[in-house]
Amino acid sequence: MELVNRTFCSGLIPQFLKSSVPQILSSSILHILLLLTVLSAPLKAQENLDSLAMVWARGSFGQLYELLSIPNDAHFPEDIEENVRWCEKAFASRGFSFKRLETETVPLLLAELPHREGLPTVLAYLQLDGQPVDPAHWFQEDPFKPVLKEQAPQGGWEEIPWSRLEGELNPDWRIFARSASDAKGPVMMFLTALDALRMMDKPLPYNLKVIM
Repeated sequence: MELVNRTFCSGLIPQFLKSSVPQILSSSILHILLLLTVLSAPLKAQENLDSLAMVWARGSFGQLYELLSIPNDAHFPEDIEENVRWCEKAFASRGFSFKRLETETVPLLLAELPHREGLPTVLAYLQLDGQPVDPAHWFQEDPFKPVLKEQAPQGGWEEIPWSRLEGELNPDWRIFARSASDAKGPVMMFLTALDALRMMDKPLPYNLKVIM
């Protein structure tokens, strides 16, 4: 399983990059698994982290679709504003407080969990903005309308219903959308890992701050 930044889930994959296209579903599951182990204290050996990551990955696709549907061209501050608002709501619902750090261009968002004395603090960085995109070069209706695709027998990719993600997952499927890897996918993986730890009642062994 591999993750290739900037080519992950792109809608226009040049021939020379096709061998580098990663596996969206297996990569999502792998990274949720890695985040679970990094974010938490050591888990009991009998806990099946692979199964846990699969369950939580499946439950995250709806929010991922929602986030990918928000345009995030860094040249348009109003686009970034919508992404910041989405993250404010998403992090607040998970117990984070947040504040905006104003800059000369667009604001940064700083979110943090309640401080606990005696613990170290970890600062994580997530990215919300993206590069400009030319919809004419994408083989789908809209680069900001995520679609699920599978490899066509004759080569290339063909769209399949998004609802297929509710059934058995095929690690060779791809989600095509702008900024799916660079860098909204990691945002959703991060949130999903936090959700899983909370449901397992696994407190973080440190204070956590996130800047976006």
